[in-house]
Amino acid sequence: LVGSEMCIRHSQNPLNNIFEMASSYRYRTGIVTDSYIWDGTPAAFTVHIRNEDDARNILEQMVESDLDLLFGELEDVGENDVPELDETIEILQKRFQLLERSLELPNGAKRTNPVAVIFEEDEIQDMNSSPNLFQLTETALSFMSSQDKPFILLVESEEMDAASHRNDSKRVLNGLESIQETLSLILNYSKQNGETLVVFTSDHETGGLAAVSDFDNYPKMQIKWSTKDHTAAVVPLFAMGPGAKYFANVHRNWEIGICLKKLISSDVLDE
Repeated sequence: LVGSEMCIRHSQNPLNNIFEMASSYRYRTGIVTDSYIWDGTPAAFTVHIRNEDDARNILEQMVESDLDLLFGELEDVGENDVPELDETIEILQKRFQLLERSLELPNGAKRTNPVAVIFEEDEIQDMNSSPNLFQLTETALSFMSSQDKPFILLVESEEMDAASHRNDSKRVLNGLESIQETLSLILNYSKQNGETLVVFTSDHETGGLAAVSDFDNYPKMQIKWSTKDHTAAVVPLFAMGPGAKYFANVHRNWEIGICLKKLISSDVLDE
């Protein structure tokens, strides 16, 4: 068994990621993020790469994939392995129709073609910014639901992680508001649609944030930070809709992906 594992480890044969599997079952796939589009989470769902900083390779693999929607930012354009803006647009246009800032979706014969929209670094922040995660998600849901096919949509809020690395409490609160409004939008969609599973979780906690008593101003509370790095704190896992019962227990994060793959390959979501 050890020898077999070593052979597998050194063969470097990529395993299908969840979006590739979903596409094979005729699902539409999409990514909405308030971070840059080749960041760790979008890349993990779509590409196979050993260097997470190789933005050009990640973008090229995204274009070669079956991804139908890509909304997010650019970062460090022209630095190291990040292509210049013109090259980035040229790469993306090989697959995607690039939308304007108005987020107006194409009509007619082009309405089913893959779409993307990109913004400058740190443009997407909280509900006070335009665009914001709520607006991007609303447009993405409109596009996906118009395709007359099942879909899997990744919606990522990186704002909380970035704020927590800086121990920026005000930015965290603004980020929480953005998550709350966006999640409410998604949950309402699921309730009205009746056929959509929503899974809400995080890959890790950052900052060791805690609410503690302020004894000088009781019963007020204070926000305290313990680090500027990731922690091993347990993060929430909630689910609603068809198949939600499979997420009822405490799971390791890698188990969530396995569970999602099983649901996609079965008829549970059609029950």
